[in-house]
Amino acid sequence: MGCARVYKPPGTMGRSHGAFFMAIAVLAFGLAACGGGGGGYTPPPPVNNPTPTPTPAPTGGSVGTIVPAGGGVLNIPLFAGFSGTVNVPAASAGAGSTVTITDQTTTPSGLLALTTVARAPLSNTPVLYFSITPSANLSFPSTPGFTITLPAAAVVGQSYFLANWNGASWVLPGNGPATVSGNVLTFAPINVPVTLSANVTSWFALYFTATATPTPEPTTAWPTSRAPPTS
Repeated sequence: MGCARVYKPPGTMGRSHGAFFMAIAVLAFGLAACGGGGGGYTPPPPVNNPTPTPTPAPTGGSVGTIVPAGGGVLNIPLFAGFSGTVNVPAASAGAGSTVTITDQTTTPSGLLALTTVARAPLSNTPVLYFSITPSANLSFPSTPGFTITLPAAAVVGQSYFLANWNGASWVLPGNGPATVSGNVLTFAPINVPVTLSANVTSWFALYFTATATPTPEPTTAWPTSRAPPTS
């Protein structure tokens, strides 16, 4: 018994093959349009990374602290390897107020370069400047004492002193010579009453010299006016 044959009208086989090849051609054309040289893809714009701005180096240290009622230690901030303390006696007025202490290694803005009484430049370079600014009038029965820690051992054969700014010039010396122990300088208090005016900055300069400097007089150790000039 033979297989049954399916009747196909004449031309049917050719038409189905033609439709198949037509579909393949349409698909190929679509792929060429998407990936060919004339495609519609637009690359993203380049990323513009701004150049970072470097952070400026600090020019000094600053710290705010409270004046203890019974006296005590106020810290000079650590900067460039320097640090220290302001050793205040019990305040006769202004205890509990805030003081701001700063330090730096360059001449403060508005102040003159450290010079002798004759305004001749010193034969040495000041090594540190520091300031005290109280928020209220502050009175002590004597000047504070100071300790200053140097970044390295004190220079052998040199004497260290503090100068005070009186509003027009430096008073040399304001205190000293310091007692030296390694890299620590100690300046004893001077037995003379002193008042620091509210919001007035008192500046001090640490310097050293091989030439002996006269012992400071109590009447000139803390001048009345200490504000820097306005011009």
